[in-house]
Amino acid sequence: MGVENIYIGELVKRINAECLTEYEGLQERILDDSISRPSLELSGVFDFFKPTRIQVFGLEEQELVQRFLESKELTNIERILDHTEIPLIIFSRGKVPNQLFIDACDARKIPVYTAPVSTTMLIAKLSQVLREFFAPQTSIHGVMLDVCGIGVLIQGKSSIGKSETALELITRGKSQLVSDDRVILYENEPGMLIARAPRILERMIEIRGIGIVDVISMYGGGTFKPTKRLSLVIQLQNWDKDFQYNRIGADIEYIRFMDTQVAQVVLPIHPGRNVASLIEAAALNFKLRQIGINTAEEFTSRLTSAIADNTPEERG
Repeated sequence: MGVENIYIGELVKRINAECLTEYEGLQERILDDSISRPSLELSGVFDFFKPTRIQVFGLEEQELVQRFLESKELTNIERILDHTEIPLIIFSRGKVPNQLFIDACDARKIPVYTAPVSTTMLIAKLSQVLREFFAPQTSIHGVMLDVCGIGVLIQGKSSIGKSETALELITRGKSQLVSDDRVILYENEPGMLIARAPRILERMIEIRGIGIVDVISMYGGGTFKPTKRLSLVIQLQNWDKDFQYNRIGADIEYIRFMDTQVAQVVLPIHPGRNVASLIEAAALNFKLRQIGINTAEEFTSRLTSAIADNTPEERG
């Protein structure tokens, strides 16, 4: 478990920002998960300045910079830029500052970017990416999918058919691939696990005998999802006649990742069982439980009533 390094190159790619300085700083690490808007500092108040944070220049900051550059009142701008530990500066709404400002940043190796979204949207996108990369995380073996709107992690020993089952689910049109073979889980907040693929494995799935398949190239853009909240784990096991499988489903099993418990279903595998259909059924059953429909409880209630009335009914 750990925190993944985040570099400027990865961040600006995720928020679709364009570099304005010659110095891009793509391989520089971001060390602070917070964001600042330096309007106070541009006005001369530096008591609360946090230079290790990403500095976002919204309309107010942009107006102040332009005004100071036109009047050649550069003191506060230079005081900000003299903090060369600033990781990067981002202008919202696709705005481009005066070339004097860009040159001053270039001279100090502070990269300046512009993003084509409002200040509110820019801060929201930055916060999402920073929260993801600075959250506690772990890497696990399995296949992660969005199945009928439910985040499902398929686990099981090697060669049991996880990837092949995932491919069948995807081709049915109700599931999307998140990650195959290696899944990164990060704890976005207590009780919430978000799954994604390592960058090198995004969109890819390995099918023995065929090789590496790009699901978007083969089946279209709707077959891949970059991230998904993990809600259900499906453990595939070879059939074991001595194992006590859950037949009614009244009791929910759980598995723990970091500090979060996730519901788990153990599916026995043997010839003749359609694993993709079973996983789909497990996901839909979990979805029904979330809205208060519990078939296992309903069956147990019927059985209890039948025993009490001494009028058992045939279930065949």
